[in-house]
Amino acid sequence: MSVDYTQWERNRFPSPREPKQQVTKPLDTESFTWGAFSISESPSRVGSACSLSKCNHPWNNFRAREAARLEEEKKKARMKEIKVKIRLHEKTLHDIKKRQTELIKSNLDMFHLIENDERVNLKSADDCLRRYQKSRDGIHVMRQRFDRQRQELQAELDELKQRLGASTQKLQSSCRP
Repeated sequence: MSVDYTQWERNRFPSPREPKQQVTKPLDTESFTWGAFSISESPSRVGSACSLSKCNHPWNNFRAREAARLEEEKKKARMKEIKVKIRLHEKTLHDIKKRQTELIKSNLDMFHLIENDERVNLKSADDCLRRYQKSRDGIHVMRQRFDRQRQELQAELDELKQRLGASTQKLQSSCRP
């Protein structure tokens, strides 16, 4: 199925628009006076109003100066506000950097303190283990001596029992008629 798109396609590009020319309005041929100003029969007057920023007429000049002064005051106020914000941010940044150095120093102090405590604890644990080992070795040696002495005493006791038994039998045999 094929769809025909030719009705939506452009055949030619639109031509650029021609710039508008300023329209001039001719004044009435009569000249008249209005207040302190007079308008003559000059047909060269343009129909657009004067721009306040470019107009040099005395009645518009005050407004332009006032607008420029107000704009300058706004700029100065904005600049002052920006300078205050910059100073505030600089002070905040300085405080943050100062706090950062304090925290780094504090962390290093804690690290050294913890490291020192670990060394002390390790030495203490090492000493306790050595004492335990010595006492265990001492107990083992004492137990071996005790067992040896007990065996020796047991052997002496057995020998003494045998001698006494033999002596008692001799005595009993000699005492019997």
